[in-house]
Amino acid sequence: MIRAGSKHWNTTAVGYFLGKKPYFHHLNEFVHSIWPGVRDVKATSNGFFFFQFETVAAMEEVIEGSPWLYLGQPIVLQKWEPGMVLRKLKHTEVPVWIKLRHLPVELWTTEV
Repeated sequence: MIRAGSKHWNTTAVGYFLGKKPYFHHLNEFVHSIWPGVRDVKATSNGFFFFQFETVAAMEEVIEGSPWLYLGQPIVLQKWEPGMVLRKLKHTEVPVWIKLRHLPVELWTTEV
C-alpha cells in the first residue's frame, strides 16, 4: 500500500510562490495552458501546491525549465520525495529570465 502511494506521487512536483498566494482557479488554468502533461493541481491551506503530471519526464521538464513566473511571482518547484516535509525556505537569491532585444551579436557572451 505504501509503495502504491509512492508510485502515485512519483509524478508530482511541489511548489510555493515567493509572495502572495495566487488564486487557485486562475493558477490551475494557467499551468494547464503552459505546462504539457499536467494531470491535476491541488493546493494546501499553507500555500503549497501539488502539480501531478502524466509522466515523470513531463514533470522533470517543467522543473528543469525553471524559473517560472505567475503574474510576476516566482514559483519554487521541486520533485516530491517520500517523507518530504513541506516548509518554505528563506530565499536570498532567485533566478530570473531576462530578454535583451536587439542585442548586437558581438555582445553575446557568457562573460560577466
